[in-house]
Order: sequence, then structure tokens, then C-alpha cells
Amino acid sequence: MYLDEWLLDKTLENYMPSPIYWLLRRVPSARLQRIFAADENIFKLGEGIYDSAFEGEKANDIMSLCKSYRDPVTNLPPERRQILGEAAIFLSAGTDTTSVAVTYIAWALACNHTFSYEIRRELANIPDQKRNDIDVLKALPYLNAFIREVLRVHGPTPGFLERVVPPEGTCFQGHFIPGGTIVSGQSWTSHRDPLLYPDPLVIKPERWVAKVGDGWTAKRVAPEVYAGWFPFGQGPRACVGRPLAEIELLLVASTLARTFRLTPHASTTAESMRHVRSYSSSSFVNPSSP
Repeated sequence: MYLDEWLLDKTLENYMPSPIYWLLRRVPSARLQRIFAADENIFKLGEGIYDSAFEGEKANDIMSLCKSYRDPVTNLPPERRQILGEAAIFLSAGTDTTSVAVTYIAWALACNHTFSYEIRRELANIPDQKRNDIDVLKALPYLNAFIREVLRVHGPTPGFLERVVPPEGTCFQGHFIPGGTIVSGQSWTSHRDPLLYPDPLVIKPERWVAKVGDGWTAKRVAPEVYAGWFPFGQGPRACVGRPLAEIELLLVASTLARTFRLTPHASTTAESMRHVRSYSSSSFVNPSSP
């Protein structure tokens, strides 16, 4: 509830010229007003969570920990509005992104049964009670390489990663960029660079792992190949939910491969799974049809 409108509002605010955004907010359209009211509605949801959160020793969730935090210098708590802003991020994070990634994991397993076969082989020697152990799943080379490849080809968030050039400016490939300039890069083209990833639109776990006997081991790849893969963003502004997302994807991919033999429905085709921009944000991609 409100999340699609909120994401669209933030996209318009971030990418649209301020005067046009200001005018758009004043258009007497019920649809537009729902979009622009979403920010306040999300904050109201956050207020309810904030008011019910514990402090001190009882703090055992994100909101309670935020509420209990004290600045090490001033010993003051964060402002209420600041915490509510964090709540909006917590409420929206991972809503579309993980589900899109899971969709393409299932699609890849259905289209190429070799992926399921190799994942099942890795899981075969693991006791049943350990098959959902995250540390065990993180140590499986082929499973992790498969997920890495799905995120490379079908990353849900290929939007721009904007950064500001430091005041002194910088040089990039012989070109001087003045301080204060906003620069950006995005994973969509990097993940499709044939110099880094030959046949870039093909999911190939073997880019990251090598066959050793009956099993797989991590392959030593060039640093630029690792650097070119960033479906969760880069640097201190990278996705804070990455560890949770990776856990979910490991559990889903291993369970699907182990439990089911997937095949695409007749209505699920390459065309229906073609990437399109999500209506909620230009930063997301979705399949063109459900």
C-alpha cells in the first residue's frame, strides 16, 4: 500500500527539473495527487511503527535500535523526522527488486535444466538438516555463480549511481571533470560489456567457476570482471539490504532446483520475459508480462 506511488514520486522528484515537478504537484488530477500524497502516507505508517518501538534493553528490531541510538559526541538521539525517513526506506526496500530477481531465477531454471542439475549435485552430499543453512549455501560455488549470473543479466535495479565530483575536480581518461559535477554509471551497460562478459546476454555460471573433478571451484577472474558486476550498487551508498537479499535468493534458488523440475508455461516466452521499465520507477526493470 502506497509503495508504488511513493517510488514513482521519488523518481519524479529526483529526475525531473524542480520547476516542472513543482507545477506537476499542483495539477488537479486524482491520480497525481495520490502519487504526491504517498510520501506523507508512508510517513504516517512510519509514525505508527515509531510509536510502538521499544527503547533501551528491549530494542530488538531496526526501528527500536534507531530510536535507542545516541550520538557518541552529543549523546542526543536522532530527530524523529530523521528516523521516520529511515522507516520509509525500510518499508520500500526489497519490495520489487527481490521478487523480480526470484522471477528470473525461476525462468532460468525452467529454460535450462543444466542449472538445476548442477545445483542438485552440489546439494547431494549435504545432510538434509543443513540444506537451508546459509553458511553452507554460501560455500557452494555453482549455486552462487548461477545467482551471480542471473543478477548480471536480469538485475532488477540498473538505475544510475550518481556521485558528485570533489571540489578540486578530477581527470578521467584524459578529460578534466570540474568539481561539483554530477557523474553517474549504471550496471546495465557494464553487465552487457562483451569485453568483460563474452556472449553477455547468456547466463553462464562457468564465467565464475571451473570444473574440478566431479565438482566446481571458484575461478580466478580478472579484477575488472569483478568490478564490472554491481547489481547492488557500489561504495557506501550500495544497497543496505544486500545480505538479506542474498540469503533469500540462495534459499529460493536451492529449494527450487532441489524440489521441482520447472518448465515454462506456454504463455511464458522470451518476449513475455523481456525487460521493461517498471511503472513505479525508471530505476527498476520487470518482465513485460506477469
